[in-house]
Formats: sequence, structure tokens, C-alpha cells
Amino acid sequence: MAFALIGILGCAALAVDVGSWRYQQRLAQTAADGAAVAGADEIVYDSTQISTAANRSATLNGFSGFVSQVNNPPLTGHYAGDPNSVEVVISKPQSNFFAGIFGISTSVGARAVAQLNSTTTSCMYVLAPPGLNPDGIQMTNGGVSTSDCGIVDNGTYSVGGPATITAPSITYYGTLVGSINNSNYPQPTAPATWHAATPAPAPGPTQADPCSALPACATLTNDPPNTTTCGAFPNGSPSQLTASGTIHPGVYCGGIKINGATVTMTPGLYVLTGQGFNMSSGNVTATGVSIYLAGNSSSITINNGTLNMSAPTTSVSYTPASGGSGTLPPGLLFYQLPTNSNQDNLTDGNASCSTSGNFSGILYAPGAVLKVTNGAFSPSTLIVGGFSMTNGVTSCITPYGPGSVIERAAIVE
Repeated sequence: MAFALIGILGCAALAVDVGSWRYQQRLAQTAADGAAVAGADEIVYDSTQISTAANRSATLNGFSGFVSQVNNPPLTGHYAGDPNSVEVVISKPQSNFFAGIFGISTSVGARAVAQLNSTTTSCMYVLAPPGLNPDGIQMTNGGVSTSDCGIVDNGTYSVGGPATITAPSITYYGTLVGSINNSNYPQPTAPATWHAATPAPAPGPTQADPCSALPACATLTNDPPNTTTCGAFPNGSPSQLTASGTIHPGVYCGGIKINGATVTMTPGLYVLTGQGFNMSSGNVTATGVSIYLAGNSSSITINNGTLNMSAPTTSVSYTPASGGSGTLPPGLLFYQLPTNSNQDNLTDGNASCSTSGNFSGILYAPGAVLKVTNGAFSPSTLIVGGFSMTNGVTSCITPYGPGSVIERAAIVE
């Protein structure tokens, strides 16, 4: 019986302990995978935070204090020396049920390497919902440029004539066409001249609406503001401001219409019903402002004038329709409902990026066409249904902070 008991305990150790080790090793592998992806995502934003992000992810997966290595670039494997990859090694001592009787001790470990698919995030999304015209990017004359972020076009990519578009990456899902139907710029014959873009646009997958990854956008989608308590302009008009003055956050039933006035908008959330935001000449200074276009009849119309508008850089308070009080994260300049297909028109305006903050923040109108004609407009991040430009300039577009990304890192080892 004594000799048999040794064998029984050995079998128990094999069945119980080895199974437990295997289970713990799978948990460790999951934690290593998540930590590597978290670390790799930080390459774009702040490389000094790679180790911090990896350890935070491991902690969330139950392996706090057991990350033995975070290497960028990896030290071993196929991706050793690759600056766009992060290697994470996890090692955790494992307790035993029966194997300790035989003097056996062990630890579980896992290794993972995540690589960025691209060091370029996107900041101009043309989502091309069904039935929209144009259903993608359409440009005749004018120019679009982004400094360090890509352009995603879910629909038709049509850039013709002397129009130019420059970005670190340009992808389209729909059709690549040549010059727009214009007798002055006939259809090119060589594929290399089907676009006036740097680099050449490349086929790519469709991009989902990135709103859920943008804290301010996600907040207004999930908990929209109250739209019933109407405010008024200083001159008493509920919908038009012709005299210069200062206006404050609140609900503007009928929207905001500025006609030749010099207007200062104090920081906070402006909720606009009716026509939305309409400017005909004039001068607007709005620092730390978010504008929410309520309902499906609102839109953005800017015809002449000078804009100096920037989104909040810190959270602001607002009143949700659900009641109580809410906090809107920073970063959002304009929010138009996804169900609102009213075209937004930016014509002959001046909001260049020559001075910091002239037109910074997320412009979100995923169900509408943004039409730029003449003028200069430079949002930080642009999310629209369709994009049309003639003789305009949309430049210096940059991604708004961490969170304005889709996941770019993937496990490769």
C-alpha cells in the first residue's frame, strides 16, 4: 500500500498539478498578449509609457508584478530589433497540490510580441453611408493635407484636376476614379495619374465609425444633452445675432445665426436646435467650446467670416436629457447626429492653422456631406459621411490625442 500510494500521488500530481499549470500558462499568455498590444499602442503616443501601459494591462489580467521584461524593440525572435514592435515576457511562480511532495517546483511563463500595423493613425474618416452623394471623397481644385495621420475613405475616391491630397497614408474601399467629370481635365489614361495624391491611394478595408473611441463623442452619443430649456441672445433674438456681443453655453432653440457681428462664445457646451450654426460674414472667437447640433434639421453653414474656434482642453459640465448633471470630456468641436444627413457648407471662410487653435477639435458629422468651397478650414479630426471640395484648403489636420485611434497593434509572436 505504501508503494502504491507513491504511484497514486504521482498520478494525482500529473493529473491535477500539470492541468493547473497548463491553465495558468494560458492565463499568462492572455495577459502577455494584452500587455504587448497595450505597449505597442503607446509607440505612436508616448514611447516612455510603453512599459507602464504593458504592466497596467497585465495587472488588469491578474498578473500584477509578474512582468519580467518589456522590450522595445524585442530582444529575441523574428522581430528582434524592430522599433515598431514590443516584446513582453511574464513569469509567475506556480503553487502545487501534489507535485511538492516530490520536491518539484515550477513557474508558468509566456511571451508575446505585438507590432504596429502602421505608425500612422487616421484623423480624416469619410464613412460613406448608403445613399449619400458624394459617397466618398470628391475634389476639384483645392487641397487637403494631414501632418502625421492618415485618410480613410469608405466610398469612391475621386480627386481630379489640379486638386491635391497629401497624407502619410490614404486608403479607399469603394471605387478609384480619375478626374471628376470636367471638360478641362479629361479622364487620364495611365493608372499612375488617376489621382493627385501623395502617397498613391491604396485599397483598404472599411472603417467603422470611430466615435466610440473618442470619449467626448461617445459621451454625447450615449447620454445626449437636454434640448428643451431655451436660451436667448443678448439682443433678445432667439435665432439671429446681428449686433456684436458675448454669448454663453446653453440651449438655443432655432440655432445660432451670426450676420456680420463680432461674437465671443464663452467656454462650454452649446446645444443648437432648428437651423444649427449659421454664420454669414462676421468674426467668431470661441475657445473651449463644444457645439451639439440637435435633431435632424440642423447643420453647419459658414459663408465668409473669420473663425477662431477650439474645443475644450478640459472636461466641461452639461445637463443630460436623462436628468442630473453630466461631464463632457475634452476634444469635441462640432457634433452632428449620425441620422442627420443635412449637408454642411463651409464657404469662403478663414480658419487656417497658421496660428495654434484657429479651428481645432473633432468635427463629427458621420451621416452628412461636408462641402468646402474656397476658404480654409482645419479641424483636428474630421469624421464625415462624404467630403466635397472645390477651391478650398483643409490642412494641418492632426489626430486629437490618445483615443482617436482604431486598434493598430496586432500580435505577431
